[in-house]
Amino acid sequence: MSSQSYYEYLKGRNAYSPEMCECIGSTVRKLLEHNTNAEKPGMLLGKVQSGKTRAFLGVMGLAFDKGYDISIVLTKGTKALAKQTLQRIRDEFEPFIEDDALQVYDIMQVPAQLTKYQMNKKLVFIVKKEDDNIRKLSSLFFEIYPDLGKRQILIIDDEADLASIGFTNSRQFGLNINKIAKQISDFRSILSNDCDFLQVTATPYSLYLQPDEIQVNDEVFRPVRPAFTILVPIHADYVGGKEYFEDSIDDTSLFSYVWYEITDPEREVLSTRDRRFLNNVLTSPKLQAFRMSFVIFLLGGAIRRWQSIQADKRPRKYSFLLHTETSRDLHSWQVELADELRIKLTEAARNDSDGFNNVFNEAYKNLIPSLEKNGLPLPSESVAKQELIKTLDNEEIGVIRVNSDNDINTLLDSNGQLMLDNPYTIFIGGQILDRGITIENLIGFFYGRSPGRFQMDTVLQHSRMYGARPLEDIAVTRLYTTSRIYGAMQRMQEIDSALRLGFEEGRFDDGVVFIHSDPQGEVKPCSPNKILLSETVTLKPNSRILPIEFTTTNVSEVREARNKIESFLRIIFSGNETENPVEISVATAKEILSVTTDQYVFNEGFQWDVTAITSALQYIIDSNESTKASQKMYFILRRNRNVQTHISWDGGQFNRKPEGTAKTEEGGIAARLRSSGPVLILLEQRGEKEKGWKGEPFFWPVIYTPGKMRPMIYSEEKGSV
Repeated sequence: MSSQSYYEYLKGRNAYSPEMCECIGSTVRKLLEHNTNAEKPGMLLGKVQSGKTRAFLGVMGLAFDKGYDISIVLTKGTKALAKQTLQRIRDEFEPFIEDDALQVYDIMQVPAQLTKYQMNKKLVFIVKKEDDNIRKLSSLFFEIYPDLGKRQILIIDDEADLASIGFTNSRQFGLNINKIAKQISDFRSILSNDCDFLQVTATPYSLYLQPDEIQVNDEVFRPVRPAFTILVPIHADYVGGKEYFEDSIDDTSLFSYVWYEITDPEREVLSTRDRRFLNNVLTSPKLQAFRMSFVIFLLGGAIRRWQSIQADKRPRKYSFLLHTETSRDLHSWQVELADELRIKLTEAARNDSDGFNNVFNEAYKNLIPSLEKNGLPLPSESVAKQELIKTLDNEEIGVIRVNSDNDINTLLDSNGQLMLDNPYTIFIGGQILDRGITIENLIGFFYGRSPGRFQMDTVLQHSRMYGARPLEDIAVTRLYTTSRIYGAMQRMQEIDSALRLGFEEGRFDDGVVFIHSDPQGEVKPCSPNKILLSETVTLKPNSRILPIEFTTTNVSEVREARNKIESFLRIIFSGNETENPVEISVATAKEILSVTTDQYVFNEGFQWDVTAITSALQYIIDSNESTKASQKMYFILRRNRNVQTHISWDGGQFNRKPEGTAKTEEGGIAARLRSSGPVLILLEQRGEKEKGWKGEPFFWPVIYTPGKMRPMIYSEEKGSV
């Protein structure tokens, strides 16, 4: 077995699709070509629960074939996920482990003394992003076995946006890099040039908004801004944001039945311990959605199990997740409510009471339209009712609280998924039920986390209903949440889809990544502490982009830049220069803008990041339906301008409006033209000393963004503090 290719074995074992093979091959090629390092890692970008682990294990196998000796896998800082990752890798590479070609270690359980024979194998170290683990890793590589650090190493940072970056800012201690982030940065920086670095995540927003380098309190921190991005292909069985929040808009789609609206007052009942609700949990109007989510889950699961038996298939076990709070005390309260509802519902079913019949009828009415779309045999109403009664009478329902690391460890099965010991399991918990935790056959998700502003990376990682899902189960799947939360999740899907589309269309090939912003201002990409020191810039509709707070550089450089720009102008106007707006290609506009930066010397804290600016212009063009095909934009040239550097001579504000504001001036013309796309104004300034300049003419560009465009955020190069 040891003579067999690692990659070819994994390819056969996992039946990689052509798209997955291309993803893995492209990633390893780029790792070798780009010489990725601490400052410029590669990125595997997937969807939540879309097979990212499968992809990076394929990359690991091919990397071993290409000469890499060691792989270090950084995991989320929980015992559960580290255990899950360790077992997954051992299972994937089992024949090579048995053949003594490879060994996999938890960093905290590495033998006291590794022999030369052991160290000559391919080695994989699983390292939690946690203080003791990172210190043990550093000790192993730089103190105990320093030769390890000299070998060809691939670091894979799973869930790379979690714990690998971040800052805190307090009055007492000032600005500090988070401990784990600093430890990882230090470790990466010490390794030799034979180390490559690959990030893996589904929520990359903070990573793309990182600066290139940060200095805090005389310490240099190495951020993790990706050098390249490879998309993990979405497999055919994947159900994610597109289905839940785009396809659901179509009334003919199966997904149009998924959302069940809950009210804010009911969400608040689940957030306040009030034992009076235990007595009327089966009847209180303030618990209507909670009650119906419980019954719809049980009835939907019972119908699906009945359908499987009719088709001579083994019936599945089904799960439900309630996630509305972070407080453990409130989790206990919600478990009490769920248990009491189960007891009272069982009693009502045995008595065939009106209370039971009412909730059954409502649940049946909710499920039948979506079940009919599947085309599978349906039980009669009376049979469906008997199946639900049997479920309750046989006590086939488990209610499990999951809100600590120990809970998770005791509940994981051999595949690292939460165990389903009953036909129906209701999990109630908080933050720990996000990254890396897989809940099989999830057909009910009651989500009520409703902060003042939503963080995309957090909410998407909470979305455990994403993943491989059979369409037959979608007919009984429901997402229970408020209108506000559902709307925010819809906008997150739009932002996330735009990001992925940008990579698919090659819009970010120059290394500048644009992330759409939420027009309503409720959704932000990530925690501000993850990008605290980044020079982030927001591009909005009907806005202006121009260099400010500068003076011109030396005469020779200004003249050289001006001569280059004049050559472009001669081509644009073909000798017939006019003040009327003309159309030019975006490529020509980018060339002009790229030259303008050579004229300026900026005041401290200001810059004209020409790569980011030209990338933004191209992105705006490509995102606008009226300009995407033509790749054209309007251009206005004005000569012999003579504005002063500052609005007043007493050291007032720098002039930020060189194009004027009146309707007859260039600003008014550009404002009217930008309805069809961006506009570039180029102003030739005389640069007189009397106006605060250096006496040399120069060009000053102003870009007007279109009125119809999505707000975007990106990070500029500068990142020092």
